[in-house]
Amino acid sequence: MTTSKWADASKRRRKWIPVRIAAVVSAMAIVGAVVWAGQPGAQRVQAAFYGLSAAAQRSSQRAAVRLTLGDWSHVALPGVELYVEPGVGAAGARAVEHALSRGEPAVTRDFGVSTHHVWPVALVTRNTMAARLRVAPGAAPLGYYQGGVIWLLDPGAFLPDGPGLSEVYGRRGPVVHELTHEADAVVSGGTVPRWFDEGLAQYEDWRLTGYVWLQSNDTFTQPPYTWRQLDGGAFGNLPNQALAYRQALATTAAICRRGAGTCVQVLRQLRMGAGMSAAIDSVAGPSLLSRIRSGAFWAPGTGPEPGSGAGPAP
Repeated sequence: MTTSKWADASKRRRKWIPVRIAAVVSAMAIVGAVVWAGQPGAQRVQAAFYGLSAAAQRSSQRAAVRLTLGDWSHVALPGVELYVEPGVGAAGARAVEHALSRGEPAVTRDFGVSTHHVWPVALVTRNTMAARLRVAPGAAPLGYYQGGVIWLLDPGAFLPDGPGLSEVYGRRGPVVHELTHEADAVVSGGTVPRWFDEGLAQYEDWRLTGYVWLQSNDTFTQPPYTWRQLDGGAFGNLPNQALAYRQALATTAAICRRGAGTCVQVLRQLRMGAGMSAAIDSVAGPSLLSRIRSGAFWAPGTGPEPGSGAGPAP
């Protein structure tokens, strides 16, 4: 490494110092305030500390991405900053800009986080997406969310170019889905279980765009996973992910349909340290929790469908 490169690296490290100090000081202050206020139970103290740590981690990830992608062209949009990798087509970039401009205000309004730190969004080529996730290019997803940063695949990699690209991408693209992951992480303090995280992302996408992810192997004519399997922490490892995702969506829809804001209230309970079952019980009542556990929303012939109304805001 040359002397100038060492100097640049040292400068970048110095930029991180204020972020780290602020995270530590804030964590100590919030935990101290929780204890001083006498909030009952170690769970709430632990949840407050975890929430602040998760927020600091998201902030650090955003800062790292901005430093790494600073040479890419970027544009400021409502609540987000879009970084476009060289090699992404202009038409694809415009389609993503359009989807973000419409999606961010709607999602943040629904989750009550309209005033938030600017979220970085990286628009990348298929090869870059595959390399980041260590998968074959053909297996690269349309988008994913990780630690405060949204990554989106160039629309030109999976949709035909043309005058209707923005409209088609708005319906079939993952923008609302990935924005929802960020929004529910903010509300829950990063404590949301994987199945509910994916259920909410699908539900909000369904509500705002009409899109429902359907596969031939996700119908409820086959034995569904049990509530214990869904909520037991192994959601991402269940063999039939299409079925697991569909069950997650059906369960989330049952909760959200109790009324506007119900699912957000569940997220807030999780932030306070409640478990998922306790949060559902507290917000929606024991009757709904019992029906969820019994598999009432995974019966043959039921399940969310494209074109049908998703329901109220989460």
